[in-house]
Amino acid sequence: MGRMQLSGEPDVHNAAQEVDRALVNYLAIIMGSSQALLRECAEDDVRRREIQEIHDAAGAAVHLISRKASADARGVQELRAMERDHIVRVLAAVHGNKLAAAKRLGISRRTLYRRLARHGLMTPGTIESQT
Repeated sequence: MGRMQLSGEPDVHNAAQEVDRALVNYLAIIMGSSQALLRECAEDDVRRREIQEIHDAAGAAVHLISRKASADARGVQELRAMERDHIVRVLAAVHGNKLAAAKRLGISRRTLYRRLARHGLMTPGTIESQT
């Protein structure tokens, strides 16, 4: 889903995702290279332990990044659900008056309409049935 940004405002969430993807790609290269080195090293090679530590650390980092991405996705879903519930409550309080709801929410009426559409609340009768 696209994220609306004010002109000139950096999209920090997408930038962080790009950094995570680049980091995972870099770590995958490290893991592949270290795996190749481990295959070539003799069991008694002094470098083997260091290479194994690098390989394990890269794998652990990939695991942490993937856990963070899952937590971020859950957080976004929870935030959207909270936003939807709040919009529904405000609309109920102003008896469906979208201009009054937008003012209470501190957003423009156009932004309210976009958020109503995002949350599937534009169908007539949907908002009233949710309250």
